[in-house]
Amino acid sequence: RANAIAPGPVETEMAKRVHTPAIRADYHDAIPLGRYGTLDEIADAIGFLCSKAAGYVNGQVLAVDGGFDAVGVGLPTLRRDAANAAPAPRPPGDVPSP
Repeated sequence: RANAIAPGPVETEMAKRVHTPAIRADYHDAIPLGRYGTLDEIADAIGFLCSKAAGYVNGQVLAVDGGFDAVGVGLPTLRRDAANAAPAPRPPGDVPSP
């Protein structure tokens, strides 16, 4: 069998470091369950797909995302931050195309 997990936002050490309070608030607003997932919830979903209970499940991608994918991804802060980011500096000698 071949299946996959598609996790949504998960409460990890990296998420704690890189997600600003505004980004976290936008995620919480966008996720129908109103929170980040936990590592245990992701592990439980993996355990299910590996178990006999999922013996007839094949070729599936299981979204473990609190409903995030079902409502569409809408993260205004992430989009705003990306739009406002300064362009990366060009390497010396790099000439823009006409």
